[in-house]
Order: sequence, then structure tokens, then C-alpha cells
Amino acid sequence: MNVYLFDHSFEILKKSTSFKMNKARTFLFFNIILSIAALTVIFRPYVNNISIPGSQKSQKNIIHKIPEFFTDQEENYGYDGKINQIRDYDMEHLNGSTYLDYTGSALYRTSQITNIFELYRKNLFANPHSLSPASTYTTDLVESARDLVLNFLGTTSSKYTVIFTASTTASLRLLAESFPWTKDSMYLYTRDNHNSVLGIRRWATHWGAKFRSIDTEDLQGAGRRNEGSSETSHLFAFPAEENFAGVKYPLEWIKKFQETDFGDKFTEKKGRWYVLLDAAAYLATNKLDLEKYPADFVVMSFYKIFGFPNLGALVVKNENVQHLRKMGFSGGTVVMATCGKDFALLQPRGCSRFEDGTIPFMSIIALHEGFKMINEIGIGNITKHTWAVTRELYVRLNMIRHSNGRPVVRIYGSHVKNDMNVQGPIVTVNFLDDKGGYIGYNEVMVNAAKENINIRVGCFCNPGACTRANNLNDDQVEEYYNKKTSCHDSIDIIDGIPLGAVRISMGAYTTMEDVEKFAQFVEKHFVDN
Repeated sequence: MNVYLFDHSFEILKKSTSFKMNKARTFLFFNIILSIAALTVIFRPYVNNISIPGSQKSQKNIIHKIPEFFTDQEENYGYDGKINQIRDYDMEHLNGSTYLDYTGSALYRTSQITNIFELYRKNLFANPHSLSPASTYTTDLVESARDLVLNFLGTTSSKYTVIFTASTTASLRLLAESFPWTKDSMYLYTRDNHNSVLGIRRWATHWGAKFRSIDTEDLQGAGRRNEGSSETSHLFAFPAEENFAGVKYPLEWIKKFQETDFGDKFTEKKGRWYVLLDAAAYLATNKLDLEKYPADFVVMSFYKIFGFPNLGALVVKNENVQHLRKMGFSGGTVVMATCGKDFALLQPRGCSRFEDGTIPFMSIIALHEGFKMINEIGIGNITKHTWAVTRELYVRLNMIRHSNGRPVVRIYGSHVKNDMNVQGPIVTVNFLDDKGGYIGYNEVMVNAAKENINIRVGCFCNPGACTRANNLNDDQVEEYYNKKTSCHDSIDIIDGIPLGAVRISMGAYTTMEDVEKFAQFVEKHFVDN
């Protein structure tokens, strides 16, 4: 309420006859006005049915135009209108930016961060390697965070163990170091895997194992029921959703390798096949049910799901923990060790055995607020929303043409199938001039930055998917990339062939305005007329 107007009105009333005749009634009137004003201040953060704890932002009624859809995805979009409330009142840090790099990192919400630091402010936390009151409370929150992770994956601690790590890459390295490789082992992986998955082969070959890269076409067909197991351990790795173009792969492959002899055709020595699922990109917008698809090992990063904290996990089937080899030891992973003899008694619990040193307990505690944000919307609703904006962007980019009718972009992935089960929320493209020649992805990046649009260019640490998309063989890769210093340096075209692409990735908080902004950007900078 405007204080000057209040005081001015009060002075006028004091001079009036009615005020002098009935002061009690007048003061009652002003008390009612003051109460209404106070209630207005108290409930300002709850405008439009969304709670923004601690927000000081002016809650103006922001008018959004009704977006024009070029697809049939309108009913899947926007969480029944809540998307605009979240973007307007709970994502102040966007500050006018168009963010389209969700596969690189999801966005946190203002209330999420506020609640986390309020939790830190009001409570005493301590190193969980103790039985002090603060340490016990910290341990309780860490353990409940493990349960939240398992619940998110559709399973429980009776079947899986959560090992917290720094990132998905750290999780993969931990598995590579600990897997029971032998000279007869095979490390098999699909071509469209992240560099961090490819890198496991260095540990495999260190133990004398072999490795092999295969195409998805090689995984057609079925195997016979696997009878028994063997001392030889093989590992098959694939992404639930690859991070280059967002192609999703059949999770049925998990049981195909676990329960049949299908994998034996890729190796000389029969053995037991374990399955590693890279779920880092997939989990940001999809539900994974480990009861239905019981991968032996799952790797994930929480910042890709809800923006904060920077933390990862290796989720291991309980029956497999005993087969992992802990080569060294450190603080927190042993019950006791001797100095003069090589004796070290490892912690009996799987997570404690492999979480070296003091775990990042403050970051782990922050997971509670992250999962709260996701559960508030519902992962199923996020799947539908991200599919709506992805489909819309794909259709719009496909419609943009040069004056001679040639397309402005070449789009990768499985978008033509129009199926959210095989295509994730990524539209990866290369730009074309009016003669059909490629435009360097760095030019796109520079122009996008000028428009405050956040995208990613390069190969996105996925060389298999990238080089296949651009029809590069291994010899060309070695020749061309020896001239580069990084994935996204200024060398982006050699001999007319692009060495990467432009990735536009959508997430839980992508809006139709973001889609329109990028489509307009393309028309402004890359259409010949």
C-alpha cells in the first residue's frame, strides 16, 4: 500500500466531522484496511498457485500470448499452464536468456536453491564418519537420499546399492577399475556411446581383455536361454539415450544379454554378460524402471536432472557388488589397516567400500530438494512436455527454406518416426547454405551468443554418433581431428565435411517462446532472403 496516500487520507478524515463524531468506527475501518494490506504482502509469493519461498520479486501479472502450435502436441505442453508460472517467478537467473542446452546441464529453480541454503542455515551438519549428534543427523539425510535415488529408479535397497561419485564419468571410471576383467573378457559397446564409456576399454585391455564396437544393427535377432554362468566376465555398454542426437535405444537389450547367449557371438569365450546402462541423458526427462529393466550397473548425474548439485552415482545390483575388485583403499573404505603388513579390512557395506574418503555430504543432502522439484511436476509430465517442444522445434526447422526451396538445416536423429519412445528431447542439426553446402557450426554459435541463445556445438564427447552422422570413416577421423585442439575449436569444416554439429536440447522448463526464439534466429541469420 502507498504510505503517502494512507497518511494523506488519514489527515483529511481527521478534519472531517464524521471522524470527530465517531473515532472508534473510523479506527476500526483503518484496522481492516491495514489487515488487508498485511495479508497481501504475506501471500504475494503464492500468486498463481506457485510457492516461491524467500522471493522478493515483484509478482506482476505477466501476460503470455497463446503459443501457435504447428503440431498436435498442445495438450502435452506446459503442465496445464504451470510452465509460465515457474519461468516467471521461480527462474530469475535466466534473466532473459534462451537456454537450449539441457543435455549439457539442467536448470535449477530459485526456490530449490533457496530451500537448500535455508536447510544449511538452520541445521548443523558434520562429517558422517562419526557418531556425534550432527554426524548422525547428516548420515540419516544421506541414507534417505540414497532411498530417493532408488525410488526414482523404480527399485529399493534390497536389490540395488547407490555409490555416490563426482559425476557420471567418475562412476564409469570406478566401474572400469573394479570390474573383474580377465584375459578372456570382452568389452562390447555400441558405437553411439560417450567418450567416458569408450574410455573403459583402456582398463579392459590393461587386464588383457578385448574390446569391440558394434552398430545397433548388430543387435537384431534373439538368443537362446542361457544355461548357467561362467568364470569369464563380459561387459556390454549402451546408452538409454545417446547425447548426440537424442536417439533412444531398446532397454530390452538388457535382458537379452543377461538371460540368453546372444552376447556370445561377439566373443570367443563364453561367459557371463553384465550390462552397463548409461542413463545420464535419459533420466532428465524419462522414467527408468529397474524392476522391469534390471541393468547390472547404471551411471547417472544429478545436475543433468535438476541442475544442482554437481554429483553422480554408480548404481549397482547388490548381487554384483561382491564381484567388483577394490584395488586400493582410503579413508572411509576400511574398518582397519596395518602399517607394517599389507592388511586392510574393507567395509562390508558396498557403498562404504567404494566411496573413498569423506563423501560430499552437503551436496548429497541437496538431492532432497532436487527430487522435490521433479516430483512436484512428475517425470511423466516432463516426458510429455519435452516431447511437445522437441516435436514443435523439429517441425518448424523442417519448414524453414531458402528462396530456392532448399532446406536450411540437416536434422539428425530419429525424428521422422514421430515417436517419443525412440527420440529424446534433442534436435541436432547442421546448417546449409542455399547451394546445399555446410555452414560452420562456429558461425552458428557466435550468432546465437549475440542473441543470448545458449546452445552447444561440436561432437559433444560422442565421436561415434558424430562421425557416423557426418559420414566420416576412422582414417578421416584420425587425419582431420589431428588438426584440432578441442571438440569445439574454430576448425569446424575440412574438405567441405562438417566435423561436428549444432545441438539444441530441451528440458523440463523449455517454453514455446524458446522454440519460437530459436526458429526466428534461424530465419534471421541463415535464410538467404
